Amino acid sequence: MSSNGKTAATIHDDNIVRLWNAETGEEIAKIPHGKEVDAVNLSSDGKTVATITGDSLAWLWNAETGEEIAKLPHGQEVETMLLSLDGKTVVTITGDNTITGDNTVWLWDAETGKEIAKLTHEYPLNAISLNFDSETVVTASLDNTVRIWKRSRLELESEICERVSRNLTAFEWSTYLKTDLKQYELTCSTRLVHPSVLEQARQYSRSEDKADTQKAIAIYKRVKYLHRKHKHDVDLDPSTSEKEQDPKAVARKHLQVARADSKIQEAARLAADGKIGEAASLYKAAQELSPDIDLDPNTEMKDSGAEATAIKIAAEAKAAVLQKWGTHP
Repeated sequence: MSSNGKTAATIHDDNIVRLWNAETGEEIAKIPHGKEVDAVNLSSDGKTVATITGDSLAWLWNAETGEEIAKLPHGQEVETMLLSLDGKTVVTITGDNTITGDNTVWLWDAETGKEIAKLTHEYPLNAISLNFDSETVVTASLDNTVRIWKRSRLELESEICERVSRNLTAFEWSTYLKTDLKQYELTCSTRLVHPSVLEQARQYSRSEDKADTQKAIAIYKRVKYLHRKHKHDVDLDPSTSEKEQDPKAVARKHLQVARADSKIQEAARLAADGKIGEAASLYKAAQELSPDIDLDPNTEMKDSGAEATAIKIAAEAKAAVLQKWGTHP
């Protein structure tokens, strides 16, 4: 029933929502759905109807004509729906309302069907409420917090994030917010963590200093948390084909690569001095640390043969000397 008492909506076994004039009992419109309707809401003036059908869509309808205004896609099942009293905002909730579930609140413009914002929660929701003019949304969850959201601010944030192409870089975050990267936040939740944040973690990982290793792991954990929270794929090392999701394993891998790189540099120096056997041994040691490493990163083709790489670099060094001095063997 609409709050003004003039319009009523009923759900029937034939999957049709029927709208009625509550004063006369006259049927106003029929809204067929083709599947079972889980819930229906009316705006206070009875002019807008919102429905959900147990799938990933919510629907908005003109209550006077039964015509579709908009469908609201979520990508996952819609569990609950509210329509604000002024009929301007639709609130939907997705997920199974468990600690491991989605627990996302979606705000939509009821006139256009445009998404206003997604309000993410780490814990299940206890309650949600809107004030009459839809400006303020209040949510409560099992983490013992009550959160207050302002629609005007959320709309502004949404518009800004439609215009910008990225989140803050590692340098911008550290410079302007004066906090370290383990407290990094997504300015725009629809965008990924900026690549420079992962690059900074990689640089920390390559250090032999244990304190730097801990910094790297903390940043990787933060990136993983943010991407999961905002429903992005988690990949802590985009340079590889496999998605890396273990912060400690990624940090350890980059340290091994750094150690292997150091051995490759020393091996190249030995090979250039004609010490092919020693160079080959170091190349093999580098491969033990990082099996997929390129033994000669200065060439386009990947080199994986330790002895062959040592011989090649020795020959190139000898040829360079001959060319410089113009001597012949």
